[in-house]
Amino acid sequence: MDFSRRSFFQDSTKRILNSLFTAIAESEPTHGEESPAFLRPPGALPEKEFLETCTKCDACITVCPKWAVRRAGHELGDMNEGTPVILPELNPCWLCKDLPCIAACEPGALQPLEQASMARMGLAEISASQCFSASGSICEVCDERCPVRPKAVRFTRGQLPEIDADLCTGCGICAHLCPADAITITPCSESASTAG
Repeated sequence: MDFSRRSFFQDSTKRILNSLFTAIAESEPTHGEESPAFLRPPGALPEKEFLETCTKCDACITVCPKWAVRRAGHELGDMNEGTPVILPELNPCWLCKDLPCIAACEPGALQPLEQASMARMGLAEISASQCFSASGSICEVCDERCPVRPKAVRFTRGQLPEIDADLCTGCGICAHLCPADAITITPCSESASTAG
């Protein structure tokens, strides 16, 4: 298969799966009356500027190799509909080394980062009442799978893991993989361009 055909099929598959993920997100019940928490892709401008700059072109969605970036549906509000979001409970940001989503963003709604670990999409929070480790069970998933170095998770067996807010990218990998569903990601109120 030549490169152009391969690209065509990869692009078609991504578009179909993104439509499917959007449909799933719209059909899933939310906790209470709130909309599902969503993140902006790495390097996003502060929210007001992001919404003014993003053209909803889908370029960042199309190039995401892990299909983590998707188009927001109407359940996230009129202002957000059609913009790129990440729903970590469905698929987190896997912090690709070359950040293709940023490179694809011609309008500049996603600003370049020197490295993926500088992204600040949100902050992980761990529930003491749900965490297996905090209740004495052996579980180190959040520590093992944290992709940043040094790790944003400070882990001591038998205790509630601590999140280092200065290192956490909010990628959602720990929340996505946590077997106890003890981790939630709180989106940054002013989406992250760089770490301090």
